[in-house]
Amino acid sequence: MRYLASILPALLSIFVFFPLAVQARISFDFSASTKSSSNLLQDSSTTYDAFSITSATVEYIPLPSLKVSISGRQTYYRETIGLSNIFGRINVTYIPLSEKSRFSLYLNANINGRKYHNDFSGVDNNFGGAVLIAGYQLNPRLYIRGGISYRSTVYINTDSDYKRDLDFILGLNAILPGQTSFDFEAGFGRTNYSFKDANLTGDGWPLSRPDLPEPIPYDDMWIKDIPDTKDNLWLLYFSPRLSRSLGKKNGVSITYTAQNFQNYRGGFLWDISTGYLSPWATVWEGQSVLVNIKSFAIRRLIINTGYGYWNKQFLTTSNRYNEQGDDRTYWEVRTEDKHREDIVNRFFFSVQLPVKLNHEYLIEPVFNIEHSNNNSNKLLYDFNDYSITTGVSLRFK
Repeated sequence: MRYLASILPALLSIFVFFPLAVQARISFDFSASTKSSSNLLQDSSTTYDAFSITSATVEYIPLPSLKVSISGRQTYYRETIGLSNIFGRINVTYIPLSEKSRFSLYLNANINGRKYHNDFSGVDNNFGGAVLIAGYQLNPRLYIRGGISYRSTVYINTDSDYKRDLDFILGLNAILPGQTSFDFEAGFGRTNYSFKDANLTGDGWPLSRPDLPEPIPYDDMWIKDIPDTKDNLWLLYFSPRLSRSLGKKNGVSITYTAQNFQNYRGGFLWDISTGYLSPWATVWEGQSVLVNIKSFAIRRLIINTGYGYWNKQFLTTSNRYNEQGDDRTYWEVRTEDKHREDIVNRFFFSVQLPVKLNHEYLIEPVFNIEHSNNNSNKLLYDFNDYSITTGVSLRFK
């Protein structure tokens, strides 16, 4: 948050000094919602909690090609108060080329900060990124694009390295006969990480403890003796999506995604997990399928329902455990069963009711219900979760 606060006055000056006479527009968004979850931490602890989310955004468009927004969000947990946090974001989008041009160019930059209560201050973080996407309309039915994005994350209260993500993407969008569209995207991404050698036999065995049996439990004193190795992890993905209209007021889309590590050697991450709040929770290889049905059949209502399936294999991580009757904490890394592997099934249903009060105000109540089943080879991550969200948003132009 310190980094975000240091540049906030400069960004706010855009609103004050940029000439408003150049067709400038200002809009405001406000939303408030409440969510209850039967498994807040997404693990076998089945921790129930309810929390509220309140957010506000100011959007300033000084030119048709330029949009600047500042937003803030507060999340408050009823029981797990330490997870409560505030989040701030500054976002700038620039689209310099005319809508009539066959070429298109999209540039975006953003800076963000998140601060938790003292219990979780170790994961307070700032992150920022930039995106550049260029495209070309080959003909009225075929559009191609390519781009690059970069994101850097720093945990401000720890000594951990910055997490830096760099992604290259290529894609196309085609309009097919029969009110059908096809979108395809492929990408190659890189993230930096530090790991410890997973080969804990032979040369990897700490000479100071030759008496330890296999499977090998190390307490943190001995794991610290294994040196860190720094490298870049590369991830390749591709994702086709097929969308089709079902009459005038209904539509369906099916999205398939496959992603694979390209150079992962099995090293394990120490003192970090792929669980709740971990920066590695989104880093996995495997496949997913998402089916979404959208309907406008009932007047004024927007109904979304669907099903998602994921087969995920995560990076190898160390696990904490205590021997029965032993107060000491051990870090356990075994030569077998190293990877956490999950199969996730998720069902969701949501209803939106956008209502225009006049040409300047739009109010939209929202209701959403989800059920997830996570089947994992790690008992800690074998769980079910039911969640219900209700909320309302208000937009003023």
